Amino acid sequence: MGVACFLFIYMYVSHELSYDQFHEKSDRIYRLAVKASIGDTKIQQTYTSAITFSRLLEEFPEIETGVKFLNFGRTPVIVDNKDFYEQNIFAVDSTFFSVFTNPLVYGDPSRVLAQPNTMVITRKIAMKYFGHTDVIGEVIQMEVSRTQGVMDFIITGVSEELPDNSHFHYDVLISSVTFPDILNRQGWTQNNFVSYILLKKGASAPELEAKLIEFNRKYMDMEDYDAWIAKGNFWHFFLQPIPSIHLTSDLNGEIEANGNETYVYIFAVISLFVLLIASINFMNLSTAKSSLRAKEVGLRKVVGSDRSRLIGQFLTESLFLTFISLMLGLLIVESLLPLYQNFIGKALHIHYFQDFRIIPGLILLGVVIGIVSGSYPAFVLSSF
Repeated sequence: MGVACFLFIYMYVSHELSYDQFHEKSDRIYRLAVKASIGDTKIQQTYTSAITFSRLLEEFPEIETGVKFLNFGRTPVIVDNKDFYEQNIFAVDSTFFSVFTNPLVYGDPSRVLAQPNTMVITRKIAMKYFGHTDVIGEVIQMEVSRTQGVMDFIITGVSEELPDNSHFHYDVLISSVTFPDILNRQGWTQNNFVSYILLKKGASAPELEAKLIEFNRKYMDMEDYDAWIAKGNFWHFFLQPIPSIHLTSDLNGEIEANGNETYVYIFAVISLFVLLIASINFMNLSTAKSSLRAKEVGLRKVVGSDRSRLIGQFLTESLFLTFISLMLGLLIVESLLPLYQNFIGKALHIHYFQDFRIIPGLILLGVVIGIVSGSYPAFVLSSF
């Protein structure tokens, strides 16, 4: 039971710590965020403006490319004159698949979002509306803007769904060039977008972040910036590494609810305590029953066995019992996994063969538990 509890918590902790690391360029992807104070108003948000994003790409050669999101939220969808609603719809730049790693089932990653009124949908959405995935050229109507009414969008790509351990998920991506009026807004504080940048290899995020202070002074639309700052106001951009967003970010405008780093580490400590308590219980039970084996130990010593061999025997017995416990623990985990997934709302798995560390890790776990829990009884029993 101790091993099973440890493995359940391990799956949860491992999943929480793995967010957004599936992106091939995750170590170079950063989200642009804002911390500001304007009078009595305090701001901490993910939203930035289109002009800020374009000026960043122009000003800083250390930025390789970037992509910005415009979240439409719950949106009416019309397919074959039937009305639906979809929640995860974003207008994004054509560079989306250059920044993020998500395979396309159909379509060219560099071209699927390059033209106005084009879209990429996920495999799930393709199956939902058409019953198959080869839907390039099909048309879906959406009312993404009240002023523009219902618009036709041509499907130019079909992608896989993003994994569970992503801090955002989409069902539909629309080309942002469909909305030039929003893209061309020049207001520095017209914050409609969530922006991500991809740094070039070797570029330093802290150095770029330091440059953003002067960048802000240069472009922020204000007559007397220094006087505004002197009143206690400020507007600071900062960069969030994408793998850290899920556990450390809690800003206005988060695309999805994030986790909590403190809770994750608390759970990790709890899992170790569960194993430690199980090992101590095993020690106590083995030591309490030691008197039943006193004659065995005495007889073995009489016929020539020394203490080191006895210690080896008892440690071997402990390891044997531990590996039986490990197998039973894995059986418990696999049996209860569907209930566990439903309970925490995450599709967790132990990837025995996909992750080369799992099998050696389980073996090492068994060896460590076996030696730790069997060492004290072995020394006690061998002393008779």
